Amino acid sequence: MPSDRATRTTALQFMKSYRPARSTAACAACLILLLTGCAGFELPMGGARAGTPPAAPPAVAQPPADAEPVTPAAPSGRELTAADRAEIQRLLRMADYALADDQLTHPPAFSALTLYDRVRLIDPDNVDARHGIEMVVERFIALARQAAEQRQFAVADAMLARAMLVDPAHIGVQPALAQTRLLASASRNLYRLDTAALDARSDALLATLRQAGQASRAPGCRAIIRARNDAEGRWIYQQMSAAPGRNRIRAELQVAGSPSIESLCFQGTD
Repeated sequence: MPSDRATRTTALQFMKSYRPARSTAACAACLILLLTGCAGFELPMGGARAGTPPAAPPAVAQPPADAEPVTPAAPSGRELTAADRAEIQRLLRMADYALADDQLTHPPAFSALTLYDRVRLIDPDNVDARHGIEMVVERFIALARQAAEQRQFAVADAMLARAMLVDPAHIGVQPALAQTRLLASASRNLYRLDTAALDARSDALLATLRQAGQASRAPGCRAIIRARNDAEGRWIYQQMSAAPGRNRIRAELQVAGSPSIESLCFQGTD
């Protein structure tokens, strides 16, 4: 590669022999460009002194080869103030009272669902509010089951419809709906039990209990025993089990003021 001295000499000889048609200032500019281009320099920028190379860009720190990738943090929500927390506690108390009184979605302004939703407007991640809304759905499902057991199927359907409006993906809705449909299609025999006959353990009562037990032993059948207390319910079940038949009697005991036995038989079940 030619030296700087040789390069400058060649440039001067070129300028002596060259007769440009441009102005002297333009030629001076050409000479500067030629000299700097041949010598491999750049013109100083930003007021730097001539002949001083520009500062190198700052080195970018590289992570170690074995470093795990860093996941950027999600932007945090608005920080709750003391007034926010106080309002949340007030709304949660009101919502819990409404839930205990079965004011699940009515009246709209002060129902449990509305109050829990108001909490989530202040704090979208509030655990108590999410749990409260889930309890609203579960209460609708429980009311639907109770209505279906009492053969109030229109009421059961209405309760399940409200549950699905609150949370259509709740895991308890579809099983409750299937149970309601099954109960609606079941055949039903009701045996009302006289309380005086129960107290006396009369022969007529024992015959009724054995009849109910035999009906409840049939495939796909079960019994609902309603008694005044647990001890009376267990005694009724023992007398029903004395009825002829091989299948075990599947029974549910409910405490009620009016004793009875309800035998339910479902189509297409064993």
